[in-house]
Amino acid sequence: VLSHHNYYGYSGHHRVPKTHAKYEPANREHAEVASWRHIVPTSPTYNDRNLNRIRLGDLMAIIDVYFDCAWAALVGGGDREALVGPIVQEHISHGISKAEMLVNRVYFSCARRANASPATWLPAVPVHHPRTDGSQVPRPLPPPIASVMKKDLVVHAPKGMGKLKEYLKIRR
Repeated sequence: VLSHHNYYGYSGHHRVPKTHAKYEPANREHAEVASWRHIVPTSPTYNDRNLNRIRLGDLMAIIDVYFDCAWAALVGGGDREALVGPIVQEHISHGISKAEMLVNRVYFSCARRANASPATWLPAVPVHHPRTDGSQVPRPLPPPIASVMKKDLVVHAPKGMGKLKEYLKIRR
């Protein structure tokens, strides 16, 4: 079982506000990081070495090399409605999808594969602080994750692996 707080999600900055529903525009601390401002290189959290900034597609692809996983993706309250404006458009132009920006946390429940899947791309994946200027293209997100555009919780399990969903420890 693994829980990942997605840096590219609304609360990826690990500060307050955790969701757009709790955003206070007059609060300077909120204004520095809220509404995906933390993804901008001038943000106070952007170069924090304690935040890995791995792209969600890359993380999910790496895990998929070694494990079959059920996963659950969560969206924060009010975040979908906040997914507008020039900062969001700039991130989209740099290859960060709306779905990736909506996923605040992903929970995984996995079973080890008998053999790792071939992954010749793996050594080139920037796992700690990838660039966010569009010059590094992450692995694609799994298609079911697109459902976060309409639902606050998306749960998926590979065919024949539905039992793994029982072990997802989802906390809202």
